[in-house]
Amino acid sequence: MSVTKFFVGNLPFSIDDRALANLFAPFCSVESAKVIRHRETGKSRGFGFVELDTDGAEAARKNLNGTEIEGRLIVVDTAKEERQPSRAHKPRTKDRNRRHNAHDDEL
Repeated sequence: MSVTKFFVGNLPFSIDDRALANLFAPFCSVESAKVIRHRETGKSRGFGFVELDTDGAEAARKNLNGTEIEGRLIVVDTAKEERQPSRAHKPRTKDRNRRHNAHDDEL
């Protein structure tokens, strides 16, 4: 069985993983459903991801995209592949700081 991953945006903040899975269950088999939460507060960030059996995934997307849930029109779209952060966005380690500072001394 192949799986399709969807991004689900503009979710009401009351929606949890189970409720997200239940939205898609009438259309196809739900492999996983995850509402993304703020790291520090644990509150919903208003979006999530679902993994569905590919056979019914497109029907689920067409039927649910733009659906109003608790006064919010949800967005269902194909999830983009997760990207690795570029080197420019990696935080400096102590070693990198030390090398950087040593270089400054040479100037």
